[in-house]
Amino acid sequence: MNRGTIKIFEFSRDYNSEIYAFGHRIGAPEIQEHQYVKALTNESFFERADVEEHVESAQPGADVGTEHNSELVKQGSQKLSAWLKRYLRFHLTSAPEELIEAVEEHLLADECLAEIAKHIGVDNLVRTKEFPVSQHSCANAFRALAGVFSEEKVKNVVIDFVVPQLVDIDFSEIYPLANPMDVLTDLLKAEGVTEIEPRLLRSAGVNSAEPIYVAAIYTDKQKNVGQSAGESLTIAVDMAAREALLRLWNITSDR
Repeated sequence: MNRGTIKIFEFSRDYNSEIYAFGHRIGAPEIQEHQYVKALTNESFFERADVEEHVESAQPGADVGTEHNSELVKQGSQKLSAWLKRYLRFHLTSAPEELIEAVEEHLLADECLAEIAKHIGVDNLVRTKEFPVSQHSCANAFRALAGVFSEEKVKNVVIDFVVPQLVDIDFSEIYPLANPMDVLTDLLKAEGVTEIEPRLLRSAGVNSAEPIYVAAIYTDKQKNVGQSAGESLTIAVDMAAREALLRLWNITSDR
């Protein structure tokens, strides 16, 4: 065996070992190696010169094959979406469906999934024409992995990896409301509240370049249902109304 053959064998062996280790690390050793390789193979991989020319050392290793992950991406996307929505609907029973969909869309976007994929080492295993691996390809590899996982495993992946990203969500960005005070007023009145009143609690630096206002929303003159700060009174009231809505929908830091 010449030196070149040894290097090819060693690289392929190393990639196969990485796939084996990845399967155990992710908690799904029962998945066959060829299924992992297919899930991690972007269609563009076959456009690479070394692959088109059937070079034995086409990298990453393992047999070049002919299968790619396009169909698995679609299947995995459906599984991830279904389980994430089930989780959100179960735990956020008071939240409107529009908010559930906005959260689901944000958490399953390329940016979030690519970060999760990198965290578990997927970016080092993706077979693609790109270098470095794009965010989109990395996210699609994660989706494709969900495509080969069982339903129970996808549920666990959603709970263990996707749901924790909720802590970084700015709900005012992913679910903007033009008039949060109007929305809050309608919801509270539907619950029997008769008086909804925004109040200025305190302010500082009103005549400076960086004023600060703290406003709160009171119901029936006594209960503070939400408060927040802002650089103007209008903004503070809007932010307080948003905070009150999140509380009303049971979306709090301890949830």
